[in-house]
Amino acid sequence: MTVDNQELSAYLPLFIEESKEYIQQISDNLLRLEREARDAEAINEVFRAVHTLKGMAATMGYSEISQLAHEAENLLDEIRHNSIEISPAMITGFFHVVDEFENQVGHLVETGEPLPMPRQKIEEIRAFLSRPVREEVSPQEGEGEEIEGEEPDTPEGQDAPAEPSPPGAYKLEVFFTSDCLLPQARALIVCNQLASVGTLLSTNPSQEDLPDLAALDKLQCWVRDIRPDQVRALLEGGVEIDYYTIELAEDEESPPAADSPAQDPGAEVPDPADSRHEAQVFRPSIRVDTEKLDQLLNLVSELVINKTALQQGAAAYPPLTEGVEHLHRLTSELQSIVMKMRMIPLETVFNRFPRMIRDTAMSLNKLVNFEIEGAETELDRTIIDDIADPLVHLLRNAIDHGIEPVEQRLQKGKPRTGTVSLKAYQTGNQVIIEVSDDGRGLDLGHIQSKARELRLFTGLEADQAELQNLIFTPGFSTAENVTDLSGRGVGLDVVKNSIESLGGAIEVLSQPDAGAMFRISLPLTLAIIQGLLVKCGAEHYAVPLTYVEETGFFYSDEIRTIGQQEIIMLRGKVLPLVFLSKLLGAEEAEPGELSLVVVRYGQGQVGIVVDDLVAQQDIVIKNLNWGERFFRSFLGCSILGDGSVVMILDISVILSGLKLRGVINE
Repeated sequence: MTVDNQELSAYLPLFIEESKEYIQQISDNLLRLEREARDAEAINEVFRAVHTLKGMAATMGYSEISQLAHEAENLLDEIRHNSIEISPAMITGFFHVVDEFENQVGHLVETGEPLPMPRQKIEEIRAFLSRPVREEVSPQEGEGEEIEGEEPDTPEGQDAPAEPSPPGAYKLEVFFTSDCLLPQARALIVCNQLASVGTLLSTNPSQEDLPDLAALDKLQCWVRDIRPDQVRALLEGGVEIDYYTIELAEDEESPPAADSPAQDPGAEVPDPADSRHEAQVFRPSIRVDTEKLDQLLNLVSELVINKTALQQGAAAYPPLTEGVEHLHRLTSELQSIVMKMRMIPLETVFNRFPRMIRDTAMSLNKLVNFEIEGAETELDRTIIDDIADPLVHLLRNAIDHGIEPVEQRLQKGKPRTGTVSLKAYQTGNQVIIEVSDDGRGLDLGHIQSKARELRLFTGLEADQAELQNLIFTPGFSTAENVTDLSGRGVGLDVVKNSIESLGGAIEVLSQPDAGAMFRISLPLTLAIIQGLLVKCGAEHYAVPLTYVEETGFFYSDEIRTIGQQEIIMLRGKVLPLVFLSKLLGAEEAEPGELSLVVVRYGQGQVGIVVDDLVAQQDIVIKNLNWGERFFRSFLGCSILGDGSVVMILDISVILSGLKLRGVINE
């Protein structure tokens, strides 16, 4: 490796991170083009992303990526200038380019070197990127008519506009940091950046006066032919920029374009009354290595443990109480800030799925409309990293098993195109993710016959809920034929195990010929949670508060039995009971007054009987990296302020093996 390459290798992590963003941007806009081939904005977004990726790869010396991007860029340029029409084959070809980009970036992540690209692979991609000749319109046919969705021809020597110019101009105010050493030079850089993507009408101070200024804390710019998101892409993360604002400028507010070409007098200008918008304020952001965030969280976790110890000590020494309470408030605020820093929108995962849905539907010859709702919902980074694979299983399952072929849907009076929905929302300290379809639903009769064949039931017949949950059994599959997507009995059991390992739960709801819905419940974070300490035998355990509905006390003589299930009546409703001592093999409590923890389980509630309710406090989760089979009933462990270790109960797991049939209130 040469010296230059050694220096460039320091930028490899940044190249990989930004390349993934551009690849996702290309894929999203290709899906837009598949729905509307004449979407000029989507075409230009793809062109800009490919062009940027080509330049980045060339700078890093990755000729394979750069050459492939150059091939795609040339064709996109002809499409932008209306020299050729985009075709479905081209879009498929561009998707092959995206796949190769992903392969190259994946190889860079693993080895630090690009993947050699065989000549045959390049020829295959070129074959997809076919170039049909655009049909010429005769002057008689085209005279006086404007073809919808097409841009006018561009005179030679001039670039076609990147997209339809937005009406009017934008006023941009950039505020520099107080420690900026050369704000004048920084202002000139901002001007050049704005001029590179739009039309810079004027600045205040003017560009000519900037080098001679003694001081500068703010730069005003008037620009057009640019969008706010383009400005954000240019300025976010900018060195020595404190923040900036952008708003649609009123016509009389814009100064004459002294340092740029004048605006076309015939250009449409919006009514000033309609252009009075509040300025949007943006503060630059920076990229932070996730390892640094993990280290910060570990330090905060230790601080929380020590805070708990001080609180226990202050209880015996009252003069410390006020100082410890102040420390508690500061620690809680610090903990909240660190947890928010780790929260990531689910869109980082959801955005991967439209392409996968498209390819899966095409391979099965089905028509599918994919809907996403609530992608802005946030989850902890550690959960985000592990939720993608379970969702892929569920989405593919919805298309393969749920959505019917077109002929069957028409016979049932359904639309030709099926719908698969992915919805996320937050409720309390949990995030709910729902994967649903409008297909055939679960065939309970088929599931029951398959269960008898596999001898999964002995004795009592299964009720509807138990039949539905059978699809999560390892090795269980109702598919008649083994395909790339189904039939091997591997999938939903893996999904269930993955969700439960994250401290979550999954349930399925179904109606015949109306579709099925898989509902996943996940904790917001797996780092620091609120927990309820309970006593069982000689040990203490922690119950995550996300599961707890209420707590209380009752007497042993209030317990009744329905079949083999112990229950009590709670405010007129039947509440099934389980004894934690029996679940964990601990010593049972003496008859008399018993403590009760009512937890949410599925669509109902279950009462867990414990020996005593101890306290509610912050719990720092420590992972258990050994004895996985033995500790399957626990999310992890935590260290209390006195140094003792408590196990954190995984409510979904410890209740999953129980048959609470017929008594869980809907």
